[in-house]
Parts: sequence; structure tokens; C-alpha cells
Amino acid sequence: MSRLVIFQIAFLTISLHGISQDGCSANSDVFVKRLNTDIYAITKIRNDGLILYSGFLKSKKPLIKSGIFSFYSSSGHLTAVGSYDNDILIGEWIYFDTKTDSYGKTLYGTPRIIDYDVVHTYMTKERLVKPIPVTSPEIPPTYNGGDYRAEFKKYINENLIYPAYPKYEGIEGQVLIQFRIDEKGEVREPSVFGSNHNDFSIEALRLIIEAPDWGPGIQNNKAVNEVINWTIDFNL
Repeated sequence: MSRLVIFQIAFLTISLHGISQDGCSANSDVFVKRLNTDIYAITKIRNDGLILYSGFLKSKKPLIKSGIFSFYSSSGHLTAVGSYDNDILIGEWIYFDTKTDSYGKTLYGTPRIIDYDVVHTYMTKERLVKPIPVTSPEIPPTYNGGDYRAEFKKYINENLIYPAYPKYEGIEGQVLIQFRIDEKGEVREPSVFGSNHNDFSIEALRLIIEAPDWGPGIQNNKAVNEVINWTIDFNL
């Protein structure tokens, strides 16, 4: 059994019982802020400033998780990101293991796991000191059947979810991210190499990882790898 599968089992157990009864402890604080009549933002922060999780609630008393959540390890690395509906894990969740530079994707139905994807590899910010030089093939990659510069921007604008904690604090920012489109049009090695907030980095990675497959670049009538640099803006 892989490290990621073991983590997912442990995470599922914790998620079903932990947050609903959560509160402040000796070394952490939980902050809940009402964003509008239908939603609250919740963030748990250690005394040293590290975020343990952030997400959205539909009710404060009792705490009912509804919306996207991000969970972090004690060292500040992202461990899981996905959505809840009335305290139930739904849709696609992504689990990260920074020790092996890998991630896995699980699709949740109600109330069980209905699919589990293979583990993929990625590169962490710490291992990518600077972006890889970009070369352009004769025919650039396509996205959604069209010019990726326009179509991928549309995808980002339609699917970006502003992280709860920066929204709570009124923080705006920008993420510089790089990823590779392989010969099959699949996203590989998404890496953040510039960001002013960790939650923005996580959301940017989620958007890249969850993006439907691309069309590969073409060179000499053959599909080729193509490295893409992209900027994602977070504006309130």
C-alpha cells in the first residue's frame, strides 16, 4: 500500500470527525468569519503562523463544511485539497506527498470513494529554483480545441476559487507557475516559482492539475513536449 493511500485513509477518518468538533488548542487558533448570509470562512493557524487548514462553512453552529478546503502538514506543505457538501467529501480530491514529490487523485461520491487515480509525480518549489527555459514548437499546444493563450485563460477565470484565508485578510496576489504538456497532451510537473502567499500557490496548482487534457505541441509532424509559463492573478 502506497504512502498516499495510507494518508488518504487517515485523512478521511480525521476529516469526518475532526473539524466538526474543532476549536482552539494550546498551540493553535481557529478563526471563523462570515463572508455573506450563506457562507463562512474557517482557518486554523498555529501560534508560529503556519496554517493547518482553511476552507468554507455553510453553518457556524454546528460547523458544517461546504466548499473547497485545503489541508497542510505540520511543516507547512499542502497535503490535501478538495470540496465538501454538507460535511461529505465530494468530487475530486488531490492528495500530495512532498517526501516523494507525488500526488494522487480520488473521486468521491456519496458516501463512498468511486474512483482512485494513479499516483503522479510533480516538482516542489524547493526543488525548482528557477524556471526551465521555454522553446516553441512549430505548432503550439492547444487547449479546449483552440489557442491555449485565450482558452486556458478562460478556464482559469471560470474555475478559480479565491482561498478563504487571503480573502478573509483582504490579500491579493499573483502566482508564477510552470508546467509541461507531454506528447499525449497531459499536464506534467506543475511547479510554482513565484508567489506572495502559500494559499495562492495551492489554488494555482489545483487549477493546473485539474485542467482537462491539452493538445500537444507539434514539431516536424510529431507531438512533442512543451514547457509553459503561466501567471495567475488573485484580485478581490
